[in-house]
Amino acid sequence: APPNTLEFVLNDGGPHYRWDKAGGGNNFSITGAGVWLLFGGRLDKALPPPAAPTGLACASSTRSSVSLSWPSTGSSVRSYRVFRGGQLMKTLAGGVTQFTESGLAANRQYYYAVAAVSAQ
Repeated sequence: APPNTLEFVLNDGGPHYRWDKAGGGNNFSITGAGVWLLFGGRLDKALPPPAAPTGLACASSTRSSVSLSWPSTGSSVRSYRVFRGGQLMKTLAGGVTQFTESGLAANRQYYYAVAAVSAQ
């Protein structure tokens, strides 16, 4: 192994304690510091989370509905989660940067937040 490389195998922790290796029967290998994800026999370096959406704006509103919009935060976004008062209201596909909610009570304040979710 090259210098600064960590090689390892994993134990599944099950009753038969099988040892899992990378594809082709090789040991898993990490070449550098960071956070790594192991899923489905693949080892990938964790990407930093996407930036939080900024510029959340009320595009339009009526007595009982509101339409929100925000600029895209980049291609690494798999989805956006829209929250009202801290409660998840809807998960939208990564390319969708607008949300409309109806059935709201008139003369009441509502607080919204949007979070970007990466593919990892």
